[in-house]
Amino acid sequence: MTNDLRLSTKSGFTLIELLVVIAIIGILATLTILSLNSAKQKARDATRLSDIRQMQTALELYYNDAGGYPTQITPGQSLVSPTSGVTYMTIIPSNPRPWNDGSCANSDFTYSTSTAGYSLNYCTANQVGAVAAGSYTASPGVLTGVVPVVAPCVATSTCSALSYVCGNYTDSCGAVNNCGTCLVGDDCAANQLSCTPDSNTKLLLHFDNNLTDSSVNNKTVTNYSTVDNSTYYKFGAHSRYFNGGTAYLTVPNSTDWSFGTGDFTIDFWQYSTNFIRYFGWAATQNNTNMTQAGWVVASDVPDTSNPASCNAGFFFEDGGVQYYFYTTGNLIVKNTWQHIAIVRYGNTVTAYINGTAAGSMDVTGRTINTYANATWVLDIGNARGNYASAYNMYGYIDEFRISKGIARWTATFTPPTLAY
Repeated sequence: MTNDLRLSTKSGFTLIELLVVIAIIGILATLTILSLNSAKQKARDATRLSDIRQMQTALELYYNDAGGYPTQITPGQSLVSPTSGVTYMTIIPSNPRPWNDGSCANSDFTYSTSTAGYSLNYCTANQVGAVAAGSYTASPGVLTGVVPVVAPCVATSTCSALSYVCGNYTDSCGAVNNCGTCLVGDDCAANQLSCTPDSNTKLLLHFDNNLTDSSVNNKTVTNYSTVDNSTYYKFGAHSRYFNGGTAYLTVPNSTDWSFGTGDFTIDFWQYSTNFIRYFGWAATQNNTNMTQAGWVVASDVPDTSNPASCNAGFFFEDGGVQYYFYTTGNLIVKNTWQHIAIVRYGNTVTAYINGTAAGSMDVTGRTINTYANATWVLDIGNARGNYASAYNMYGYIDEFRISKGIARWTATFTPPTLAY
C-alpha cells in the first residue's frame, strides 16, 4: 500500500491585512458617530428656535391680556395669566442639553424685562434656515424675528415701522428706535442718535419730565395742574399725572387735528387709577355739547359709578349730527398700562386696545374735524374741550401722538415696545 502525502493549500489573512481592515472599520465608525452627533446638534438647534418662537407667542398673548410682560418665567413651569387664570404655555421649555453645543455658553435660556419689553437670550451651534450660528436675543416684534445681540445698522429705501427718518436715509436697524446717522456695519447700541418723526406726525409728547412737542411742528403745550411722574411710566422714566379734577393740558387749536375725510391716528399709553365718572383722554369739542363740532376720545363710565373696568369710545360731529361708537368687552382696566389707538383707514374708524381691534364704525362720506374757532383748544386728559372742572381722567398718560394723513395700523398689531 502506498501513502499519498500532499501539502495543504489553505491560506489566511496576514497580520498587516487584519490591521488595515480594523483601521478602515474604525474610520467608518468614527465618521458615523461624528455624522450622528452633527445631526443631533442640528436637531437641538431647530428645537431651540421652535421653543423661542413658541415662547414669544405666549409672551405676546400674556401682554395683550395683562398689559405687560411677566417679570420672570421659569423653565418647567407654566405661563399663566395673573388675573384671568388663562394658561398661555403649559410648560416653559428649557434649552436642550448639552447647552454648550458648538461655541455656545453652557447655560439655559435667559429671560429679562425692561421698560422696552423683554429679552430672551439663546444660542445656536449651526445655521438653521436663515439664522446663522451664534448668540441671539429674541425681543418683542415679529414673532419669528430674531435679532443678533450685536445688530448691524442697514440703510434701506423704505420706512421703518414707525416712519422715523434717520439722517439722509431711513434706517431698519434692530428695534425701531435704534436709528440715526449710523453707517452699515456700526453697532446699533452705539448709534441711538436723535430721530426726526415723519411729516404725518402733527403732535408728539414723550412727557420725559417736560411738555415739549417732539414733532416738527413744535407746538406749545399749556399745563393746568398736571404733574410730572417718575414712578409710573411706560417709556423714558417719566409720564404725566392727571388728578381727575383740575388737571389737564391744552394745545392751541389747529387744522392739524382737522382730518377731513382722510386717514388719521390718535394713539397713546394710559394708566387709569379711578373710574368715578365719565372721563376722556383727548377732546376738541365744545364744553357742553357737540353741536359746535369736534372729536373726542373718552370712556363710557356712568357718572359716580366707579366700575372695575370700562370701554373706550370715539365721538365726532358732522353736519350737526353726532356719531360715536364704543369698544366692547370692558377692556380698559385700572392700574395697568394700556395702549389705545383710534385709527381711520379709508371708510372705517377702528379703536385698538393693546393692538387688538375692539370696536369700529363705518364713516363713509363723514368729515372729522376740530371745532373751527381759534379760541378753542385741543384738551389732553379731558373729555370736554376747554372745560377745566369735569370729565378729567384719573391717572397717567405717556407717549401721546396725533398723526394726520396716515393710518399707522390697519389690522391687529403688537403695541410699540419703545418710545416713538
